[in-house]
Amino acid sequence: MSSGRNLTTEITANPRLRNPDVLARSVAEAERTRQMIAKFMPDNAAANGLTLKVPADTLAAILANVSDGFALNSRGDPQERELYKAFLRLIIPATITTAARPTRRPVRTSPRHH
Repeated sequence: MSSGRNLTTEITANPRLRNPDVLARSVAEAERTRQMIAKFMPDNAAANGLTLKVPADTLAAILANVSDGFALNSRGDPQERELYKAFLRLIIPATITTAARPTRRPVRTSPRHH
């Protein structure tokens, strides 16, 4: 596994990331991405019989930040990918509720044609 401290030092020492203009663009792009994810979540969840346990913008920010962290640390390491899968297995039940399955078949609303 990689050392987060070394990676953080490399990132913060990068002069491009200390440039206020670059930083502002990076922050704005991250915010647009989070807003896009947050806007998509409620409708997609409802269409699939799911309910969000936390506000969509909160969940989008968590997932975006954690995904960025895993991406920065993984560098193709299969063990890191498995850790991300484990994270998703933990976060999904903690933040999303599945609708109860119907106990009987849905009622057919259109007439049957023979």
